[in-house]
Amino acid sequence: MDALTFVPEWYFQETCPSCRDNAKVRLGRLSIDNYVFGTRRIVPPAGGIPLARCAACGLTYKLAIPTPPFLRRLTALEQSELWLPGYDFAAELAVVHAHCGGAAYDLLDVGAAGGEFLRAAAGEGRRSALDIVRFDRLTLSAGGEFIAGSIDDPELHWSGEPYDVVTAFDILEHVYSPSAAMENLRTLTRPGGIIIIETGDTDAASANPLQYWYYLAYFEHHIAWNAQAIAAIAHRFELDLVSIERKRHKLAAKEIFDPEALAKYHCFRLSPRIYRTLQRWGRFDGSTPSLPNATDHMRVVLRRRP
Repeated sequence: MDALTFVPEWYFQETCPSCRDNAKVRLGRLSIDNYVFGTRRIVPPAGGIPLARCAACGLTYKLAIPTPPFLRRLTALEQSELWLPGYDFAAELAVVHAHCGGAAYDLLDVGAAGGEFLRAAAGEGRRSALDIVRFDRLTLSAGGEFIAGSIDDPELHWSGEPYDVVTAFDILEHVYSPSAAMENLRTLTRPGGIIIIETGDTDAASANPLQYWYYLAYFEHHIAWNAQAIAAIAHRFELDLVSIERKRHKLAAKEIFDPEALAKYHCFRLSPRIYRTLQRWGRFDGSTPSLPNATDHMRVVLRRRP
C-alpha cells in the first residue's frame, strides 16, 4: 500500500437515509477495486460497496459509506485537487435570472468550494457560501457570510436572514441525512424563494446496472436521486416542485467527440476486470469511466411556499 492509499473509517446502513424505510431492492456491489479522491486511493471495506434502491421513495444508496469526520479530514487535505475552476455557469445563471426577473437578490451557494459560482453571479445583494471546508480561494461579497458545515448538519450557525435563491449544485449526492438537508434548505430560503438543485438522475444513468455507473464510483457520493425521490422529499417538506429537467453534468455541458473517453467506457463495459488490469498496467488513474456527453443529470427548481 503506497503513501497515498488510505484505509478509511466506514459507516454501514441498512435503511433508506431519506425516508427511513427498510424495504429495498438490492442492486449488487459497486464495480471498483478502490476509490480515487483527489490524489488519494481508498480501499473499500471487505465485501465491497453494496447498493440498494428504496422500495418506498426510489432513492438509490450505498450500504457502506465513509464516516463524516473522515471525509472532512480528507477534503481539507485534498482541497487543492477538488472542484477546480473552468466553468462559466451560464446555464445556471439563466435559471436564477428567469426566476428573479432581473431584480437584486440574495444568494447562498451550498458547497461553494472556491466561490466560482458566486463570482459568476456577482451583482446586487448578498453572496454567501456554505461548505464543510473554507477553501483558500473563496471570497464573499460585502454583507455575505460563510456558513461552516454540511447542509445536512443538525444545527447550522448562520445569520438567520434567509435568502431569495439557494443553490445546491452537485451536493445532494453527498449528504448523509437527506431529511436534514431538505429542512436546512427550506429554512435558509425565504418564503417564496427558490432552491435550485443539480444532481445525478438514476432514471437516466448511462450505465445499467447501476454498479457500473461512474457517478456512484465517487468516494464522496453516498446516494443518487431520481424524480420520484426528489418529489417525495419535496412533498414532505412542503416545497413546491416547479420543474425538473434532464441535462448533462455541467463539466460535460458542451458536446465534444472524445475517442479516448469513448474507448475507455466501452472497454470497461465489455470487461471491468480487463479494464482495471489495463489501468494498472498503463498507470492511468481515475474512477469508473463515463459515457461521453451522457444526459444523466437533472436540474430541479423548488419553491418555498409563502
